[in-house]
Amino acid sequence: KGATSGSVRLELQADCHAGVWAKHAVATGFYGKPFTDADIQQAISAAEARSREARLRFTTDAAPMLISYIGADGRYRQMNHAYESWFGRPREQSIGRKMRDVLGDEAWRTLGPHVEAALAGREVRFESWVPYRSGGPRWIQATYVPDVDEGGRVRGFVAFVNDVTARKVAEAAVRESEGKSLSDLLAEFSR
Repeated sequence: KGATSGSVRLELQADCHAGVWAKHAVATGFYGKPFTDADIQQAISAAEARSREARLRFTTDAAPMLISYIGADGRYRQMNHAYESWFGRPREQSIGRKMRDVLGDEAWRTLGPHVEAALAGREVRFESWVPYRSGGPRWIQATYVPDVDEGGRVRGFVAFVNDVTARKVAEAAVRESEGKSLSDLLAEFSR
């Protein structure tokens, strides 16, 4: 960890190799002019941006919940690794596709009104039983946060979705032991 970690050593090694490449690129004429301070600053800024993006991707991929960005057209733009675990297919097969096509018509009947609200600029929080096409039915707790530009136009929304099936099953067991049946509980939640 820290300054002596493998990742820091690797970054320093990459910086060293980049410096050697730059020196030889100029010396051999591959890069026709000496590097300016502006060239170096631009390269550093680009490397920092890639590093921030990689850390953000790692952070979202480490989360056990579904995290995705859906564009104003209802298509997935980004999604974290949890989608692969939940639905059993690489996320690349879902990115660019409409939510309804990925999740299935039955799931869409439940989720569609919440998606429409988010795309209308409203933050949405809900719990629901969702019969996903692949990955099976689940109780979910979801939050949809709209992405609104300076002019008030909705560009899309971020979806955070937790599987709360185990909690709902435990609640049902407690209610059943108190005299309520699982069908009573499902009827109560569907209202």
